[in-house]
Amino acid sequence: MTNNSFKNAQRIGFYSLLLIIILVGIILRFYRIGKESFWFDEIYAIKIASFNFWNVISGKTADPGNPPLFFAILSLWGKHFGLTELTSRIPAAIFSLLTFPFIFLAARVLYKKKTFGILATTFFSISLFSILYAQEARSYSLFVFLTTLSLWLQSLIIFKSSKTNEILLISIYLIIVLLGLYTHYLYFYVLFLQGIIWGVFLFLQKRIHLFLWLSVGLFLILYVFLFSWGRSHLLPAIFSENRGYDINKRVGYDFQGLLSGARFSLTAYHQLLFNNMVSFIPNLDQRISNLFFMIIFVLPVLWVFIFFEQKQERKIILFLGLPILLTLFLALFTPFGILFNNTYYYIFLLPYTILFLSFLIFLGRFQGLKLTIFLIFLISSLFSDYKYLINPHKTEFKKATEYLSNEANKDRKIYTIGCDVGYVINYYFKLDKSDFDVKCSPLAYEELKKTDFLIVRNEDDFQPSFMELQKEFYGLSIYKNPSKMKLRRID
Repeated sequence: MTNNSFKNAQRIGFYSLLLIIILVGIILRFYRIGKESFWFDEIYAIKIASFNFWNVISGKTADPGNPPLFFAILSLWGKHFGLTELTSRIPAAIFSLLTFPFIFLAARVLYKKKTFGILATTFFSISLFSILYAQEARSYSLFVFLTTLSLWLQSLIIFKSSKTNEILLISIYLIIVLLGLYTHYLYFYVLFLQGIIWGVFLFLQKRIHLFLWLSVGLFLILYVFLFSWGRSHLLPAIFSENRGYDINKRVGYDFQGLLSGARFSLTAYHQLLFNNMVSFIPNLDQRISNLFFMIIFVLPVLWVFIFFEQKQERKIILFLGLPILLTLFLALFTPFGILFNNTYYYIFLLPYTILFLSFLIFLGRFQGLKLTIFLIFLISSLFSDYKYLINPHKTEFKKATEYLSNEANKDRKIYTIGCDVGYVINYYFKLDKSDFDVKCSPLAYEELKKTDFLIVRNEDDFQPSFMELQKEFYGLSIYKNPSKMKLRRID
C-alpha cells in the first residue's frame, strides 16, 4: 500500500468513526423524545411561545426568570410545526446536535491531534446531561451551544489558530455573548469566567490592544442588554417589592447550580462515581464530597505542570481547568456551596469538563491506563443513558389527566397538593377541551375532606388518612375520597 493510499484509508476511517459518533448522538437525543408528558417548566415555555414572535422577543409576554431568546425561537418553530410534546422539544435537540462540531473544532484548535477531538466528541455524544436537556423544551441546550461556540472562538484567538482577522473574531464573539445573555441570566457567570481567561492570556501574551478592544466591546454589549431587556425586565424584577424576592431567590438557585456541569458532566447517576462515599460514611458533609471532587481536578493539573515541560500542554490545562477550579472554589468556600446536593440544572461547564477530561486521557503515557479510564467513562455513561431512556423520567401528567377524564364526573372536586401540579393538569384538560377545573389545595384538613380526588406528587410523601389510593403513575398518585363518593351516590 502506498503512502497516499494509507493516508486516504486513515482519513476514511477517521470520518467514518466521527459519523458513527454523531449518529449515536442523534439516536440518543431523539429516542422517545415526544413520548412523555410536559412538565411544569416546559408548559410555561409553551404558554409563552404560543404568543406572537414579536410579543415574545420584545418581552410583552415574558418569563421574569428567563430572557426571551429561546422562547422566541420556539414561537417561530411552533408557528410552522406546532407545539406538541414531540415538536416543541426538537429545537433543543437540534441545538444539542449543533454543539458537536464546535466541541470537535475546539479540541482541534487546542491540540492538533484528531484523537483528542474524537475523544471529546464521543463524551459529548453520550453525555446524559446533554441528552436530558436535548429532550426538554427549555433553553439549556441553546445555553450550552452558545457557551461552546464562545469557547471555540476564544480558543481561536488565544491560541492564534486562525488566519481570520482577530478583530472580526472578537466581533463574532461579542455577538455570541449578546445572544447568550438573551438566553439565560447565568451567562453573566460564563462571561465572568471567560473574562478571567481573556485577562490572564492576553496580558501574558502582551496583546494589550486586543484586551482593550474586547473590553470596549463587552461594555457596549452589556449596555445594549441592560438598556433593552435588563432595564425593562431584569432590573425591575430584582428591585420590585412584589417580584424581587422571587428573582433574587432564582439567582441564588442559579449560583447553587454552578458546580453541576463539572460534577455531573458524564453521568446522571453521579452516585456511581462520587456520592456513594456520602451514603457509606454517616454524617459526611456535602462539602467534603465537593472537596474530594476538587482534589481530583487539582491533582491532574499539578501532574501536567510538573511532568510536561512544553508550554502548550500547560496553556491548555490552564485554559480549560481554570473555569472549573474557580467554580469549585466558589462552591466550597462561599455560601453558594451549601445547597449543591442535587442541583444539576446548569450545565454550562459541560464543554469545559468534557474537553478537560478528554485532554487528560489523551496525555496519559500508559496506553493500558488510558484505555481503562476511557472505558470506565464510556461504559458508565452508556449505562446511565440506557437506564434513563428505557425508564419513565418525566412525571406522567398526561396519563393522570386521561385517567381522571374517564373516572370523574364534571361536578367532582379535584384538588392538587402543589399549584404547579394543578397548572400542568389543567393544561392537559384544556387541551382535550374538558370542563374539569383542578384547584390547588392549601393543605387545610377540612378543605381536603370535601375533595373527591386528590393528586399528590410522590416526592411530597403526603398520604391522606381519610382517602384511599386509587391509581399510581410515575411521579404522581391519585387518591379518592370513599365517604365523599358514597355521599354523592345517596344524594
